[in-house]
Amino acid sequence: MKTLGTLAASVSATARASLVLGGRAVKTLRPGIYTLTIEDHSMSVGFELGQLSKSAMAVSTTAGSTHAPRTVMLASGKWSFAASKGPKTYFTVAA
Repeated sequence: MKTLGTLAASVSATARASLVLGGRAVKTLRPGIYTLTIEDHSMSVGFELGQLSKSAMAVSTTAGSTHAPRTVMLASGKWSFAASKGPKTYFTVAA
C-alpha cells in the first residue's frame, strides 16, 4: 500500500511533543497509512500517539534517541499525540 506521507514527531529536551507533515503542524489528516519518524531529545519521556476511542500507543519508549521509521495506520476520528509525561495535542483524521 502507498503511504500518504511522512509524519515527523519529536520530543524536545523539555519534554514538549510536536508532530508535523511537510513542515506544517498536524491539525487534520486524511485516513490512511503514514510513515512515522521520531526524534526524542528528552532524557526521561517517550512519544505517544493514540485515537481517543482507544488506548494510546507508546511509539517511542527510549528517550534521547532517534527511532527507525515505522508505518502507522490512521483511521477516521479524533487523535492525540504527546510526550508520555506531557499534555496531549489533538488532531482530526477525516476524509
